[in-house]
Amino acid sequence: MHLTIDYPWYFYLLCLVAGALFAALLYYIPFGQRRPQLPERVRLILAILRFLSVSLVSFLLLSPLVTHIRHEKEKPLVIIAQDNSRSISLTADSSFYRSDYLPSLNRLRSHLSRNYEVLSYSFGQSVSEPSAGDIKPSFSESQTDLAAVLNHISELYEGSNLGAVILASDGIYNHGLNPLTAARRIPCPIYTVALGDTTVLRDARISHVRCNREVSLSRKFPVEVTVVANRLKGQRASLSVSHDGKKIYSQEIDYSSDRFSSSISFLLLADRPGLQTYSISLSAADGEHSVSNNSFSLHVRVLDQRQHVALVAAAPHPDVAALRRALEANDGIDVSVLSPDEFLKQLNSNQTNNHPFDLAILHQIPSAGTAAIPPALQQLDIPALYILGSATDLDAFNALHTGVSINTSLRSSVDAVAAPNPSFASFSLDAALLDAVSQQPPLQAPFGNYDVSPSVQTLFFSRIGNITSDIPLFAVSSASSRSAFIFGEGIWRWRLHDLSKNGRSLFFDQLVSQLVRFVCSNSTSKRLRVSVPDIVRHDDHVLLSAELLDDNLEPTNTPDVKLSLKPLSQTDNPESKQSANPVEYLFSRRASSYRLDLGFLPEGRYSFHASTSLAGKNYSDDGIFIVSKSDIESASITADHALLRTISSETGALLAYPSQLDSIESWLLSRSDLKTVIHSHAVNHSLASLWWVLLVILLLFSAEWVIRKFHSEI
Repeated sequence: MHLTIDYPWYFYLLCLVAGALFAALLYYIPFGQRRPQLPERVRLILAILRFLSVSLVSFLLLSPLVTHIRHEKEKPLVIIAQDNSRSISLTADSSFYRSDYLPSLNRLRSHLSRNYEVLSYSFGQSVSEPSAGDIKPSFSESQTDLAAVLNHISELYEGSNLGAVILASDGIYNHGLNPLTAARRIPCPIYTVALGDTTVLRDARISHVRCNREVSLSRKFPVEVTVVANRLKGQRASLSVSHDGKKIYSQEIDYSSDRFSSSISFLLLADRPGLQTYSISLSAADGEHSVSNNSFSLHVRVLDQRQHVALVAAAPHPDVAALRRALEANDGIDVSVLSPDEFLKQLNSNQTNNHPFDLAILHQIPSAGTAAIPPALQQLDIPALYILGSATDLDAFNALHTGVSINTSLRSSVDAVAAPNPSFASFSLDAALLDAVSQQPPLQAPFGNYDVSPSVQTLFFSRIGNITSDIPLFAVSSASSRSAFIFGEGIWRWRLHDLSKNGRSLFFDQLVSQLVRFVCSNSTSKRLRVSVPDIVRHDDHVLLSAELLDDNLEPTNTPDVKLSLKPLSQTDNPESKQSANPVEYLFSRRASSYRLDLGFLPEGRYSFHASTSLAGKNYSDDGIFIVSKSDIESASITADHALLRTISSETGALLAYPSQLDSIESWLLSRSDLKTVIHSHAVNHSLASLWWVLLVILLLFSAEWVIRKFHSEI
């Protein structure tokens, strides 16, 4: 412990001089009154007391700081990650895991907590919150993402004293990336507990189905089905595809080996618009363990017309290539990449005819030499998606009166990360996409004051550093000429991040398609719009959002909006007049829009009809969505202990079986790298804040007062 002040050393002497001067003036030098008549020894004692008290008070006026070193101990952190997926409970030993395994695991957690800090997670489709108590998995998750829990641990505990991870799983993952890549990022040993059964069952299944989510009407689209069969050599099966109860494709399959795998590709004709369901089934072989994994429902949205999109950029940019690939992945979109001059030429040549494009994506336009493009779009009533960047002429953009203006005297940009707006209701994005967006790299957004009109809804706010602002990063406008905005360049990084994290750019492509679909829709002909995902998992809430526009095409939620929901069979025509006792709901109001939570619905197809009235006019909207029950956990229940063993060996750990749980504690205790870390840091306190210093000053003055009172000098 030591003292520090922000003044030169001779200020210490000034404090002593001040104390000596006060003592001398009071007890030795007559000044304005007679000198106290005291014995010499008493006068000396009083002078010393006054000298000490005044010197100490003067020293406190210099704001001295007391610095001492504080030591804090951080025990090694041991994390137990327990697989909570259904595949564990589907094995023959399911009762063992509940009655014997879980008590043993919690006993291990209790023993480890004596020497380590222990936290536990359960994981499946998502990762639970950390817990320091008993581990109580339900073994009910419908998906398993091993990489997600490992990435969560590596990101959350980076820089901490992470000693070891205990991963208890059957090694089966059916979502996310290969967990080996995520395991290599964790700077500590990963001990694995091998659960499940490695017996290869006599079974055949549809392993994967690949197909575009959206296709064009009257066009054939490719489908690839992967069939896997174990211990069925010499048998035959039939793969068939049905639509509306009619078989439209079939193929015979010969299981030529005991470990058979084959990918079958074929074309299907999209002959009906809307959301279509194709049932893919594999005939059962003799002695199969389970036939629940022999079928798959493929949901495809068939678009009744292609949307023509012009992608126009002021200059070459990686964003253009990323957007082009995302649009080309959608069969319902025809994209043309044009220079500003080529685009204007096509607009001028079609002014007397129907305009050639349903949407124009303007990258850093308006800018120098391209200011004529946005007014031309407004004249032809062509919707636009504006992407602003460093080359954008903000004065020209503000003059367009799009509903957003940016006022700034600096030509600079800031790094802004996307933060989803929970109140956004123009269209729905699923939770997985919103979670992926919040993890994307920052965009370079123009710096300035953003003035946003009520007709513009923010999809993503800008998070700058750790602060989420009210500045929009992505926004959409519901004005007469619908438009959308991305206030920043560098979105190409989002596609690369999606590819590196998920192996494909599904989330990026879906976000771009949703924006394009919203902007291309006719905002003036449909004043009431209801948005719901095409496909909802059976274990997710069905959330619908609605938007109603008044006569000024401004969002309003004054009238009630009713919704009629009716389940459909596989062969029901949603346009038929057959009534199956629909269920009535009422939307709740939220900001300037509507929101309705239908909760959990049984598997099936549903049609809805929303209706309201405003200013004496009736408005309605109809649609279809599907609640899908994809039981991928039961598709394969053969444990992959080889994967777990590889994870342990590559991280310098060991694999244990449930009967060896007690050995993990001895393995950890034998490691020399699991040590308590002592953190030392300096702590500063003001000397005046210490109670004993104030007590000393009080005692000095009190002692002086008592002595003088005793000698009748007061």
